[in-house]
Amino acid sequence: MPPAARAARLAERLAVRKPTLTAIADGLVAAGYLVREADKTDRRVVHLQLTADGERALADTERIYAEKFTELLDDAPDPDALRGLLAGLEATRVARLTNSHDRLGDQPSEGVARA
Repeated sequence: MPPAARAARLAERLAVRKPTLTAIADGLVAAGYLVREADKTDRRVVHLQLTADGERALADTERIYAEKFTELLDDAPDPDALRGLLAGLEATRVARLTNSHDRLGDQPSEGVARA
């Protein structure tokens, strides 16, 4: 099982304040999609981990998103050009995220860990 993601790093990655992430996490925990785990070495640190139900919900959401996004791309005047632009934007986003973590001497977090 991969390690859980730290709540503070996830908030940074999602570009939200930690209280916002806490409110979102509360709802996901209540729905059974996420569990909180206290860090064994630092009680101030909270890790978030997807449950099996959370994994299924994420997979369903990704599938639906991909289907809808593909429909939009297919309707674009030049779908291949748009795909290229989107790939460039994603590369820029990943580079910025990686650079910000490198400056902090940290590795980028991939978000909520999957169970």
